[in-house]
Amino acid sequence: MLEQVRGESDIHCTAVVKILEELCEAIYSSYESASKGDKDSFLPIDAILKELENSIDEHILNRKEILLLSASESSREVLMPIYNKYSSDSSYDVVVMDLPLMLKDYYGNITGYGADSQCTYDISLHCPDAIYFQNPYDKENPCLTIPPEFYTENLRKYSDKLVFVPIGTISDFTDNTSVDSAVMKYYVSSPGVIMADEVWVQSETLKQRYVDRLALFAGEDTRSIWEKKISSRPELFSINCSKESPMGAASLQSTKDSVKNLLICIAAYEPYEHADDYESSLSARFDLLKEYADKIHVSVCVYPNDSIDKVTSGLLDKFGLNLIRYPSTSLNVFCQKFDAYYGSACPLVPVFADLKKPVMIADLGI
Repeated sequence: MLEQVRGESDIHCTAVVKILEELCEAIYSSYESASKGDKDSFLPIDAILKELENSIDEHILNRKEILLLSASESSREVLMPIYNKYSSDSSYDVVVMDLPLMLKDYYGNITGYGADSQCTYDISLHCPDAIYFQNPYDKENPCLTIPPEFYTENLRKYSDKLVFVPIGTISDFTDNTSVDSAVMKYYVSSPGVIMADEVWVQSETLKQRYVDRLALFAGEDTRSIWEKKISSRPELFSINCSKESPMGAASLQSTKDSVKNLLICIAAYEPYEHADDYESSLSARFDLLKEYADKIHVSVCVYPNDSIDKVTSGLLDKFGLNLIRYPSTSLNVFCQKFDAYYGSACPLVPVFADLKKPVMIADLGI
């Protein structure tokens, strides 16, 4: 089991295994001597047992393990200061893993992996002293998920310290920024943030936004819990600082003078989930994009195909937007045609993210 957990070539594993082999040889040799009646040639088994006990203490029990679970290869940068801190201490073992992402279809069924990554880490055997993770959604994300053994509900069984660290920076918005505040319910009121022992964010301003959102979600009487749990750690995010979100229409427009191709995808659930606000909300967004018509070319699709409703169809006609077909295969090839994504949570989202293209999930209820 020791080799299974740490690996055969691990120096701490080989140190313990070496003494175990010596102990086995001593026991066998002593047995051989006893069977011949030569009691004086017994090897010092007690001394080897004591050496083994000390070796297990030094190489296993007294060592600490830190597990860093990054959401993707590109988001590891935020975790690097944590890695550097612990890896410089010889008493720590630091394990870094990019969690495999699994795609979901429209009905929430897992359809495959979004990245080539195999999960060989058995958390029940390692029981790390602390876990730093970046994916807070567990099974709640409608587009993709991670292996269930890495849901925060399971992680907390095997570690006494869970710390959620966001994948990067966002704008330090205020209560008056209605869109940013509304979208927070999707990533702040999530299982990982709620069940983590600590939450590290980029600034005191964002900490207050987190606290306000969680107090709204769980009740004002829980505010002190979030105040204690959430802390500002700007030193982690300084390498990734950004004053403006790369997701908005204006920033997309200003990146270059050439026309950018924006894909808008509207899922079938949107008109029903936001029935009272859907038409006015979608109309306002199309109206805003119309102002940037010389900079942004907009393509619209619906998911799944042939699920378009009368309201959406009417707005497309009103704003002169063409409806293109949602791809049945080759999502990667399809997404490469566009520079950014805006719209519903659908299977195209992780593909755009994997291509490192801007993604923004729309809230058509505001």
